[in-house]
Amino acid sequence: RLFQQLCSIGVNGSIIVWNCAADDDSRRLDPNFVPTDSLNFSEWHLALNKWLLRADGCPLLHVDIHGKITDETFLDLGCAALEQMWPTRHQSFVTRMKCRFAKMFDEALMKCPVYGSRANLITVQVDPTLDGFRADGFATMSMQSAMLGIPSVQLELPF
Repeated sequence: RLFQQLCSIGVNGSIIVWNCAADDDSRRLDPNFVPTDSLNFSEWHLALNKWLLRADGCPLLHVDIHGKITDETFLDLGCAALEQMWPTRHQSFVTRMKCRFAKMFDEALMKCPVYGSRANLITVQVDPTLDGFRADGFATMSMQSAMLGIPSVQLELPF
């Protein structure tokens, strides 16, 4: 629905949805937990490559949206894939992007407060545990985008 609403106001984009409820298939890798040596076998990673090629030089932004049940008090804003993987010369861009997202979400949450199940106000966490980066031989969706030079952010929304 979000994608349809964005399109209706003139915001163009693409959407890929991973269906975790689909039937088991040994060829179907969890796109947020892909062994780095298996990226070329991941349908998700191949779709990202196609997306990049079809962009034909247009700017891209990958926003990876997750729900979380581990922490009710924060909207997690994870940019660690870019912070850890992109070269130093691009870190000022990463910092500016992270700050802009944080400000935008803070303003939205002040304008339209959201409360957790214990009546706690949801706020933005800019250096969360669930930050889109892993150092254990597996690649998150945000990491895969970062590898391709696509700016990415992982959002963890409490529910």
